[in-house]
Amino acid sequence: MQETGSNLFTNNSLSIRLSAGGFSFFRPVGRQDFTAETGVPLAQTLDMAIRRHLRNTNFQPVRLLVDSPSTRVPIDEFRSRDAQALYQLTYGLDHLPERHEIRYEVSGPLEMAEIFTVDSDALSVVQSHFPQATVRSFYGQLLTEAFTTECHRPADCQRLYVSVAGSLLFLFAFKEGKLIFANNYDTDVTENRLYFVLSVWKMLALDQHADQCLLCGEDHDLEQALRKFLVKVTCV
Repeated sequence: MQETGSNLFTNNSLSIRLSAGGFSFFRPVGRQDFTAETGVPLAQTLDMAIRRHLRNTNFQPVRLLVDSPSTRVPIDEFRSRDAQALYQLTYGLDHLPERHEIRYEVSGPLEMAEIFTVDSDALSVVQSHFPQATVRSFYGQLLTEAFTTECHRPADCQRLYVSVAGSLLFLFAFKEGKLIFANNYDTDVTENRLYFVLSVWKMLALDQHADQCLLCGEDHDLEQALRKFLVKVTCV
């Protein structure tokens, strides 16, 4: 399983991963990363990058993967009219971040709804260049790919997935074909990340010798710290 969602690539596909600190283009030929410039709206930088690097290519399909904090609700308890209220309650917000809008996606196999926000201006830029683009939560995409992997592997051990991207840490786990844990944490401090991973590991009663920790993304310090406590740490 790849961190970017590029498992879904076809010969001429494009995934744009959008985060608060910048964005990335993922194509079969490789990856390009762009950092948000101080004082320059992210949407403006995105528009310029698309015009320079992607404008003359007819991509299909196109996906906008939004790397923003998200929350999940059991599908039986989800009502679309409550999406914004649920998101604001989860993150203790009186209102949404400026120029952001609520999005949600429903996953039948995972039996949940994923609620997230997207930068409205950046979304408009992508849709102006690629009207066919679909919008997904990066974490919803990650859960979907991991779930597919889980359904096609031997049930010889449990796994805790650890995704790191910028300051966001995302932990999730499955058991017997069901999502049993998923949560975001906002920290880029190694000690804090280690604490959260080991706390969830203990809460799920995982075996430090037999069960597996899958680290998605690049965090060498966290990897080394985890290896002091867990036997099976794998970077994917």
